[in-house]
Formats: sequence, C-alpha cells, structure tokens
Amino acid sequence: MSENGVTNIIIAGFPNHAGYPYHDLRLIVEILSQVAAEHGLACSTMALSVRDTFGVRPASYHLRIGERVRAPYIPAGEGDLLLGLEAGTAARCAAEVMGSHGTAIVNTWQYHPPFQVKYPAVQDLLGLLRGLLKEVIPVDLATLVKEVAGDRKLAQGVTECIALGAASGAKLLPFPAEDIESVLASLYATEQQDRLIAGFRVGNHVTAA
Repeated sequence: MSENGVTNIIIAGFPNHAGYPYHDLRLIVEILSQVAAEHGLACSTMALSVRDTFGVRPASYHLRIGERVRAPYIPAGEGDLLLGLEAGTAARCAAEVMGSHGTAIVNTWQYHPPFQVKYPAVQDLLGLLRGLLKEVIPVDLATLVKEVAGDRKLAQGVTECIALGAASGAKLLPFPAEDIESVLASLYATEQQDRLIAGFRVGNHVTAA
C-alpha cells in the first residue's frame, strides 16, 4: 500500500487469444473490484492494450484501490504490487510503473515469439526484476494449474486465480482471503467457481508457507 492509503496493482500477461495460455487479465480486475465495492472502497481501473494479428488486446491493467483513488492511471514509480502472468510483460511493466518498494508475483512460464528474435530467458528477467523491486516471488503457474484442471480446455481463469491466491497468501492484498473466495462463489457458475476457488487456494498455500 502506498503512503496515501491507495493500493496500486499492475496485472500483466500475454493477450493473444490464439496462443496458450491466453491470460484473462480482466478476471482478476473484476474479482478485486467487486471485493473493493463490498468493503466500501473506491476502485479505479484502466486497460493498456497492444495490437496483434487479432486486433487490440489488453496486455496489462492498472487497478487502484483505496479511499483516495481519483485517476485510474498509476504514475511511474508508484506501483505496489505486480501480478505478472508472463515474465517478459511483467518485466516491461515493472520498469515502466513499479516502485522500488514494490513486490511482484511472477509466472515462470514464458512466451516465445514465433520468429527469430532473441528473447531473454526467465532467469534473466527475474534477475532484472530483482534489481528493480523490493521482492520478487516466482511461481510456476503452468505446473500448478494442472493440479486444478488437467484439461487445458477447463483451465481458463484458473491461472489467474492461482496468481491472485499467491498474492493473498503473501499478504499483499488489502482484503482477507475469505472475502475473495466469497466473491468468486458469487460471480461464477457452480462448476467454474469450484475450479477458480481451488486455484485460488493452491496459490494461497504456495506463498503462505
């Protein structure tokens, strides 16, 4: 949380609908925004998009929670928490927005472009992040998601909830875990909510230990 009582969160991932895994960044925004509303806290968000073969897709979101929230855009150096669902995008967002006091939850899965470009290795990106931030917590989301949904077709949203659970387990969110689970149960259909809550609990367990 920043000194003004506002929690500034950046959510970053790979936006390509045709690729795997496709990250539904908006799901995390929807969950935290609803929890904030139930706590009576102001919440503001905005998407930062990129253009690809399939159109314009959000590659990151800014999410600000707190009584003094006014504008949705997080100024450079004021990011408190980074949820990085893809290492390369996370490193870019950290360099642009995160403060040196901030913490990042970073997926060790990495996108590899389908063309001849030298793309930094995950360990190199984690090293870069550690030089920018107070704490970096690597999480192997690609492996953990298989514990919850072995079928790739059923995994949509689970990766995001594991990352959210990891942030909760590390005490990086301004809400208790049970309130987040309650919103998950209210927003999604029964079959999907079971997988999302299971994913949230897996992530929570990984960082709470």
